[in-house]
Amino acid sequence: MASLRERLIDILSTDLYIAPERFVPEAELIGGLGFDSVNFSMAMAAIEQHLGISLPEADAMGCRTFGDLESLVAGTRVDV
Repeated sequence: MASLRERLIDILSTDLYIAPERFVPEAELIGGLGFDSVNFSMAMAAIEQHLGISLPEADAMGCRTFGDLESLVAGTRVDV
């Protein structure tokens, strides 16, 4: 079974057409990975849909890096 990081990279690289190697923990979502408000919304929806979770909007908006996002999902997810 793939790790949470691997699943997130697969979801985001496929849905947002971002090269998988760009997803490192310190990569900034805005700037480093090129997220804007539309990409961010698409990313959250894709993660929720593929993993069957609901991310708290206020917490998601606080994510600055891919590592922050991974930590948020890990804290929300019971079964990876």
